[in-house]
Amino acid sequence: MSIKKNVLNACMLLVILFSLTNCGMYIPPTFTYPGANPSVEYNFDYQPEVGRKLEKPLTLLMVKGESKFDFPVKLKLGKNFTGVTNDVKENFNKIADSYSSAIIDDFKEMVTSQGFRIQGTLLKQNEVTWPQREQSDFCLMPNVDVYISDQILSTCLPSQGLKDALMTNKVTPGLVSGKLSVKARIKLDIFEPLSWQLLWTKSIETEQLSMEYSYKWNYTDTQGRSFVVGEDSRPQIIAKVLQDTYKETMDKLFVYLDPSELAALNKQAQELRKKTHGLMK
Repeated sequence: MSIKKNVLNACMLLVILFSLTNCGMYIPPTFTYPGANPSVEYNFDYQPEVGRKLEKPLTLLMVKGESKFDFPVKLKLGKNFTGVTNDVKENFNKIADSYSSAIIDDFKEMVTSQGFRIQGTLLKQNEVTWPQREQSDFCLMPNVDVYISDQILSTCLPSQGLKDALMTNKVTPGLVSGKLSVKARIKLDIFEPLSWQLLWTKSIETEQLSMEYSYKWNYTDTQGRSFVVGEDSRPQIIAKVLQDTYKETMDKLFVYLDPSELAALNKQAQELRKKTHGLMK
């Protein structure tokens, strides 16, 4: 008899708990914050050597090229989560912009260290004036691209334990781990400024390096349409790979920017200038 009574009491308790948690005292779901993202530290800097200077300085017009930074989206969890929120994109873009700007700034130092003169500031091609083109021997256009591939190793959706489901209605963050492979490509194009004829192009690709990452994520609404990412190690990995290959990349650019080669190329450029002036008369 006591066993039946205990079973009956247990059943009644479950009914009461069910009614409290689902009817009388409904608790709306809360989503546990996945944690702050670590600060990203990097320093893209290069100190060019001083050497191989031209006997007769040439003037270079620096023109802004294209910069491309593509982060692939190969993930879809829940309804719409792809692993790349607006905050994540902003962090990635800051690193890419800093990398591209550092390469251009250090390249300017490299150019002047070898005896070249720089005409004007970094402009878009359609912003260059005719006097600037006439006063320049070459137009130099650097293009910087960063390529990233993403291999997903494991995924886990935000979830609830039995206690949370019955009592608190809290949703704990999910976890994603994977491997990023990062490399960059820097292309230098040299044009004759009056005709915009391409005279010379060279490109450098950094070594592709791979590192494993992880991050946590959770929903921020009950419809599963907005998300937050935390403890994300991907931005630091991207920055580290680009920083670790930065000096080697700039050393190669230094070798490519050979004053004697450009002095020889200047003869071809002068012929084009004469033809262009002849056509415009």
